[in-house]
Formats: sequence, structure tokens, C-alpha cells
Amino acid sequence: FYWLPFDLDGDLLPSGGDGGPSSFIAKYTGDGERVWSRAFVGDTSVHVYTVDVAPGGEIVATMQSHQPVDFGSGPVGATKNSFVVRLDPDGAVAWARAFYPAQGPGSVYWPGAAFTPDGGSAVIVRAEGMIEFGAGPVSLGSHDAIHVVRLSPTGVPQWLVGTTSASIPVYAGVRTDAA
Repeated sequence: FYWLPFDLDGDLLPSGGDGGPSSFIAKYTGDGERVWSRAFVGDTSVHVYTVDVAPGGEIVATMQSHQPVDFGSGPVGATKNSFVVRLDPDGAVAWARAFYPAQGPGSVYWPGAAFTPDGGSAVIVRAEGMIEFGAGPVSLGSHDAIHVVRLSPTGVPQWLVGTTSASIPVYAGVRTDAA
């Protein structure tokens, strides 16, 4: 398992994979009974990196794959993709957004995600090169620079802030408050 978050009812939502072409997110009751599971399959490895659970049971997850992934409504993404995926409380995909290098070499990696009080998401992004976030390519500098992307409840990027410095060596998550 990669992540083991709990929801407010005490249910466990593990995620993981074996480095192969698929990963998963599942929901188990506090007694260990499986409620649902969702597999994410691509032509190459699909990795679930972070999972956060909202008070209403919705889930936001960050993933990575080197090829498009079908989240249920056709393939999403290009090459060297990172995804932010939102699931409803029953495990159905509400939306999936791909973020990828816009030109030439580059990479995108999401080491943290959290729900915002209005139902949107805040995700940490570690990236380099020109990255497509949905409103035209953005240059993010070196691979060690970190940024925070704010997504609306429907997954539309609202803003991106961050550093262009490689001086922040460790980061693992993001949390939001009512402010």
C-alpha cells in the first residue's frame, strides 16, 4: 500500500500497485470488509502517489503514468503525464485531469494533495520544463522547485504559485484551512 487514509466514519481507503500497468484505490470498512475498489490501468505503469478524503467521503488522488490512462470515459493525457483524479464517495470517477510537459523534455510529479473548504483541491507539484496546466504552458524551472496548484471542485486550474529555487529539499504533503 502507498497511502492509508481514513474517512470520518473510520473506513480505510488504501491505494497501491506493483509497479506494473495498474494501480488501485479501495475502500474498506473499519471491520475490514471491502466496500469498493477502483483499478487504474494504462499501457505502462500507473502510480497512485497521494490520496486525501473529504468530510463527505469524496477522494482526490494524484497519479503518474508515461502514457494516457482511461479513467472511464476514454484515454486522458499524453506522455509523461501526472493526473489529479476525483472520486465520489462510491468510488466512481467524477473527473480526471492530466498535466504534462508542453514541449521538449520535462516532468511533473505530485507529492501531496488536499481538499479545500469549498470542495476544490490544492496539490503540490514538483516539475521542470514547460508544463501544460490547461491555460497554456507554464515554465516551472528546475525539477526541485515546488509549486501549489489550486483546482476548483470540477478540477479546473485556478492558480499556481511556487518557487523557482531548488533550495527546498523535502516536502511530502499539503493541508488547507478555512482561510
